Formats: sequence, structure tokens, C-alpha cells
Amino acid sequence: MKGKYNMPTTEPLASKYVCNVMLMTTPLMKKLFPTGKRVSIFGIVNIPCTRLSKVGILGNVSLILEDIQDPGNLGTMLRCAEAFGVKSVVYIGTDIPLAIGRLFSRITIRASMGAIFRLNLSISSVRAALQYCDTYAIEILASTPHTTLTLADWCNAHKASPSRIAVALGNENSGLSHDFLSKSRNCVRIQMLGLVESINVAVSCGILLHALIDFQ
Repeated sequence: MKGKYNMPTTEPLASKYVCNVMLMTTPLMKKLFPTGKRVSIFGIVNIPCTRLSKVGILGNVSLILEDIQDPGNLGTMLRCAEAFGVKSVVYIGTDIPLAIGRLFSRITIRASMGAIFRLNLSISSVRAALQYCDTYAIEILASTPHTTLTLADWCNAHKASPSRIAVALGNENSGLSHDFLSKSRNCVRIQMLGLVESINVAVSCGILLHALIDFQ
């Protein structure tokens, strides 16, 4: 391709990277990327193994995300995870292809600002995630507005706790599922002073992970 894409020739790319390099026409690139910023180069890669049983959960504080739909929110939450020292993120979804599509979408990757490539990612069902946490003594901290226990009170009561912690957040509209909340021993809410009923799930994620930074 030539013109506004300024696509380089294949020779320098082929000599620099161990991969097959192909030139594509401008119309085809427009079909592949109809919206957003135009790209002049992209790669096709294999998605890594995402089974929780194979990947596992690393670190003292991890993140569990159940059915997060908006890729902008999802990418921002991955960015927050890396910013606050989280090494592992588990995405809860019953439809595995859909979950993979959300987790590795172009918008998610861009919103994560590269954090997605430095995190230990996995996809799991609710049951498998809860069983894994129970097996490896990981204490789940579930975020929900339907509880009296605040995040600040929980943190003050568990400062000396050596337990591993998994922060869990749910869907933008419905929150964490009943199945997840019913099996979580620690449900907390973020204390708010204003008149708004709720805050964005990605904002909540940042607040929760920042509060747990001393637990890392």
C-alpha cells in the first residue's frame, strides 16, 4: 500500500521480524478497520491459553471480572490492575468465544494501554473460579452496593491478614450474579457522600485496587 498509510516495503520488516509479511490494499484495510484510528501495520497472533486451571492466579491480590461488557471499561480495569500491582485477572463468562472476543477486542487492548500484554489472563465459569479460590485459600472481596460493610471498614479489620485476596466486580448493569454473591463471604460497598446511586465499574475497580495496595 502507498499514499496516506505510508506502508514500508516488506524487506526491512522481514529482516527485522521472524514472520511472514504481506502488503494489503487500502480498501481492504478500510473493511478490516472501518472505525477509529487508521492503522498502517497490524499482526495476527495466537491467543494464549486462557483456562484458569492451566494459567492459575498469581500474586497476593488478583482481580475477577464477571460479564463486563463494555470494552472501554474492560481495558481501563486491566490498566488499573497493572497500575496497582495486580498480576492475574480472571474474566467470568459462560460463553467462552464471546469472553475471548471481549477480552482481546481492539478497543479493550487500546484502553488497557498495553497492560493486557503484561497480565496473567484467564477465562472461567463462576463455579470454577469459586472452586479455585477455595482450593488455594484465596479470599474473595465482592463489590456490591447491597451490603452495609464498607470497603474502608473491611480494610481496617483485615490489615494484619496474610490471606490472598481476589477483588470481584460484576456487570455494568446487574453487578455480580447471585451465584457469585451467595458464595462470597466478604461483600463490601464503596462509601459515597453525593446523591448519585452508583459510579462507573472501572472507577470502582480503581478505588478497590488502590485501597488494597498495602496488601500486595
